Amino acid sequence: MKKTSDMTDDGRTRIECTCDMCIKKSRHLAEQRKKSLYQPAVIRKFILLAIGWGIVGYMLYRIATTKVENKIWDPYAVLGISSSSSLEKIKSHYKKLSKSLHPDKIKLVGNITKEMVEKKFVDVTKAYKAYLPLDNSRLMVD
Repeated sequence: MKKTSDMTDDGRTRIECTCDMCIKKSRHLAEQRKKSLYQPAVIRKFILLAIGWGIVGYMLYRIATTKVENKIWDPYAVLGISSSSSLEKIKSHYKKLSKSLHPDKIKLVGNITKEMVEKKFVDVTKAYKAYLPLDNSRLMVD
């Protein structure tokens, strides 16, 4: 077993053993250092990691640039009446609107779609139901 010592670039002394086991070990370590970054599995992991971070970055960008519209829902504006209207006036106006906006009674003209008509009818119905007095059958009692 013969040992040699060399000076490295940073001024430290490196001791190399020339026995068979140490030579095998140093060759094995050198091969591992050479292969470690260029193995297909490692490259695949780096690519998947980069793609994953790209997706996260894109999602964060989309979240940051999405404009949110906060709209206050006003049932009086949907029904087209003033806020001081009586319940009878609300009922009569709703009946007129429901007859004129019912999806089965409207003829689709131009760029008006059936979904738009149905959405408007549902909005009018929700606005009307918001002002109906609660009767006993709709109350939930524990």
